[in-house]
Amino acid sequence: MFGPGQGTLMLYLFSYLNIAYYRAVGLMRVATFASCFGAAISYISTGQIIWPLTIALLLGSLTGSQLGIRIAGKLKPHQVKPLLRIVTAALIIHIFIDNVIM
Repeated sequence: MFGPGQGTLMLYLFSYLNIAYYRAVGLMRVATFASCFGAAISYISTGQIIWPLTIALLLGSLTGSQLGIRIAGKLKPHQVKPLLRIVTAALIIHIFIDNVIM
């Protein structure tokens, strides 16, 4: 829930601040990396880490990041806002279904 929410809110914030889309994606990646790196240090230092799961999530994250940045380079700026709104609505519906209905 927090991963997609963080990225979505940051894109809305950067759009509000009139930061170019491609630069916003880069800034968002840096912020996400910093957040994940801090969490990783916390988990490793306390010994509360499940290495096979961690490696699987790391590989998935790297793959998703590479796909996302390649797709971001192909989108036109005027295509981003409607797509972001659709994804936001889909995430809200998904979270509502998971937490309220089920």
